[in-house]
Amino acid sequence: MADVATPGKKKAARKPAREPSPPVKKPEADDGGLRDDDRARLKKLVEQRRKKEAAERRAEKQADASVPPGNATAVKQPNRSTATPQATRKSSDKAKPETPAPATSEMAQGGRLRRLHELLLDRLGHNPERVPTAAKGAAGREPEEIDRVSPRKVINWALDLLPDEPKGYTLIDIGCGRGRVILEAARRPFHRIIGIERDLALYEDAMLNLRHWPRSIMACRDVDIIHGNAATWKLPPGDLVFYLFDPFDERAMLNLVTRLNRHVEGGNTVAVIYLDPSFSLPLRESPYFGQVMPVGMLRRKIETFSPYRLEIYSSSKPG
Repeated sequence: MADVATPGKKKAARKPAREPSPPVKKPEADDGGLRDDDRARLKKLVEQRRKKEAAERRAEKQADASVPPGNATAVKQPNRSTATPQATRKSSDKAKPETPAPATSEMAQGGRLRRLHELLLDRLGHNPERVPTAAKGAAGREPEEIDRVSPRKVINWALDLLPDEPKGYTLIDIGCGRGRVILEAARRPFHRIIGIERDLALYEDAMLNLRHWPRSIMACRDVDIIHGNAATWKLPPGDLVFYLFDPFDERAMLNLVTRLNRHVEGGNTVAVIYLDPSFSLPLRESPYFGQVMPVGMLRRKIETFSPYRLEIYSSSKPG
């Protein structure tokens, strides 16, 4: 039987089939200048860190659950109302020294400059860190307990003092921490950059920062971070720049300078950036190294705004 069209209704027209839209090309991931073996090692470190954080959270919950309610002891505060104003003033006057020692005033000045860099100068520019490289837990801690970090401005002032162009040099940061120095140096065209860190936690933080550091601001992409002891690490061939933030005692520093002297004897050029120097005597007495003195505006910046003393030493090729 033939279909009869119902009056008042129109047959719906077929819509033409839509052509499939071309697949959207995903942007290439920024690998941060890492090689395949570095990425595999980084993935393993991230997994280890997640397991460690989960274990710490479980331990905290168990510790909280093990404490029965009502056992917390209140800390008794001293009754300050019983002390007379005169007695309070006398005790405070006794606590204050009449004339501050010069060393104390220098430490206070250095502390104010460090805070200036932490709060203002270190935050200027494009610094996309995954793990902050600033000092951790500075508030309420003793100065010797704070994780010291090189100010960004001081790092760049020191690199500006190098007598030669960075191209062709390998920069080595002894005790690289969370990687601030090597990442700042990567903005310059060094041949290679190596950071050496003995502490495992700091090494992992430095690896994470390197992984997420944009390649667009890296003039040197051959960057390695090594977990090991710098005192026994073998020097790479070629011209070198060493960055030291007072990492060694007197004996280890003498051993390093002896190795650097032999490296210079082999026909290489070596420069040493020594921040907050404690044992610079081996460098000053070496027959191969001479101190580089800042001049002009750069000298005034270092003398006025650097919270640490800065010394630069450089050798010249024999013959």
